[in-house]
Amino acid sequence: MTLQCSWGNNLARYVSRNNRYSPGKSDGSRYDFPGGTKNRSKGKRRIRLNPIFLTVCIILVLLIAGLCIWLAQPKANSLSSESGIPLPFADGAPFASNGQILICYNEPEVLALDASGKELWKLQIDFQPNKIEVSETLAAAYDNTNLAVFDCNGKLLFKKPLLAKLDKVVCARASIGILTQNAQEKSILVVFDSSGNEIKTLDFNTERILNFGFATELEDSLWTLVIDTEVAPVSKINTYNIKKDSLTGVTTIDGQIPERIEYKNNLIYVLGTNNLMTYDLLGVLQANQLVYGWRIQDIFWTDDKKAIFAYVPRKEGGNADSFNTVRILTLPDGEASFNLPPLCFGVFLSKDRLFCITESTMYAFDQNGGEMKKYDLGTPATEAYSVFGGKNLILQKTDGMYLIKMPE
Repeated sequence: MTLQCSWGNNLARYVSRNNRYSPGKSDGSRYDFPGGTKNRSKGKRRIRLNPIFLTVCIILVLLIAGLCIWLAQPKANSLSSESGIPLPFADGAPFASNGQILICYNEPEVLALDASGKELWKLQIDFQPNKIEVSETLAAAYDNTNLAVFDCNGKLLFKKPLLAKLDKVVCARASIGILTQNAQEKSILVVFDSSGNEIKTLDFNTERILNFGFATELEDSLWTLVIDTEVAPVSKINTYNIKKDSLTGVTTIDGQIPERIEYKNNLIYVLGTNNLMTYDLLGVLQANQLVYGWRIQDIFWTDDKKAIFAYVPRKEGGNADSFNTVRILTLPDGEASFNLPPLCFGVFLSKDRLFCITESTMYAFDQNGGEMKKYDLGTPATEAYSVFGGKNLILQKTDGMYLIKMPE
């Protein structure tokens, strides 16, 4: 009995000394009996952060986040170290291009340049032209009363002083058409061969001619756009076979004036004020798309004989030459519209992209409006012109004219 009490007293004193350990605690603590290992939990220490250290860390996190966002955005790449090749003619001087050469006037000479800006040849003429036209093989420089025709290798073919006012010249593969207006304001269309021999003349008495051109895919067939002034205004597109001297087709357009006509892939593309239409060569309507309120900005002809049209809003006023929306059409029913950067003044198409030109930047988009890249133009630009079949642009800048290659 004495031994039991002694053992119980010893146990009570032990538990009193170690009262932090109790059976059944949620932290898993247990009793430590004599001779056993103690298992005491240590108290947690509170960490105090230095306010300066915390502020520096927040700033670093914000800087890294900003850097990541900046890196994810499209960058303005420079198109070249000079942002273009300087061209040897001034703002306002005439120029024209086909897919191979650029022909321009730098007084007193007509110059031909390749796509790198290298001079290919030059030809001196005795008048100052205000316009230049070029086809695959022939070119013409002219003013109101003088005409010089030469081939694309720089050989002068013929020159003609004209008594009537010269309104327009169009070059084909082997012929040249000139539209003149006499003192009675009567229009006469004359077609010459490459030696200067007259091969066809069209007088317009009851009709007013608005435009003309050559359908080069149809062996230099000639087309004219006319309005009959004696009846209700109806536009007609007449097609002529120059060699056979015969009328081969008439296409009638009601209710609007065609602003541009293209003969391509055995179709007639009529770009009107209200509609974009295609006709076959017999004058039968093939496709029709409403474009009222829009004007054509560019056309791209694909290798598989399709056409892509870029339209921008038709507007008037102080900012009529800039736009912030584009509409992409492919007949018969393909269409996409999207917004452009502010103050865009040029839109140019390629096979799968659209390029938008502003004063300082060229933007590349896919044809659904997804932005792909930006290109820095260097010196501010005010105008842009497509040359070399859409492979290059001429930029009119505040310090001169520059040639740039379109990104691939």
